[in-house]
Amino acid sequence: MGKRLPNISKVQTPSSATRIRMTSQKDPIPQASRVDDGARRAKHQGGLEYFQEANYHADTPPRPQEAEPSSELVLGRKHNAALPIHSLPAEVLFQVIHLHLIHTFLGVWDQTGYYPRLIELSGVCSHWYNVIRDSPPLWTQVCRSDPLRVVEMVLQRSSCHPLAIIIDQEASQSTPELRAFMEFISLHKDRWQNMNIRVPRGCMEEMIEALGGPPPNLEKLSFIDRDTMACSQEYDLFGGRAPRLINCTLDGVSIR
Repeated sequence: MGKRLPNISKVQTPSSATRIRMTSQKDPIPQASRVDDGARRAKHQGGLEYFQEANYHADTPPRPQEAEPSSELVLGRKHNAALPIHSLPAEVLFQVIHLHLIHTFLGVWDQTGYYPRLIELSGVCSHWYNVIRDSPPLWTQVCRSDPLRVVEMVLQRSSCHPLAIIIDQEASQSTPELRAFMEFISLHKDRWQNMNIRVPRGCMEEMIEALGGPPPNLEKLSFIDRDTMACSQEYDLFGGRAPRLINCTLDGVSIR
């Protein structure tokens, strides 16, 4: 599957050539409309600005709607509803989106673009928005590089599904922000399944302490010291216990 999904948002109008239209303000799902605007800006501004401008809260009260949508909007919705991809069951559309994201971000340490891309896809139309919003497996990547309000949203939307956590801390980054991130994810330690950690030597002891006691369901761990090739100091990781850990990679980190 290619890195780009097919463009399905073309709307035919009787009075003009084919136009590109995504969800408008008159759409009965206002969140999709706001996300749609952010998706266009994200192409030019980058992920963090996109997150700062988008509204992610599903419980936001809907805005008042006009009594009757315009004929052009009605025609556009009918056209979009007739597209073959919209005849797919929601489960199949979820798989298409999921495979696209895997293909795009597999093996990439920096996952900063994952959620901007996911929200961009949710701006295609209200159907895509609903499928993405209501598919917890799409929301299981928890990245230190994302703003904390995004992390909070991800932890909510992922429901009870296992989490893949990526902590890529640089020496120039704020330690208090790392501490706040760890406090967020520690509340969901029973869902930790896959964890990739890369931190500088100066953050190592604090990182070990923040990880705390044994994670009951962690299966895969990669722990990298950015600054040290070999370490004589041994750390007491997870209190010496990780009952389900079957794959562990250490680079510059020694544990008891």
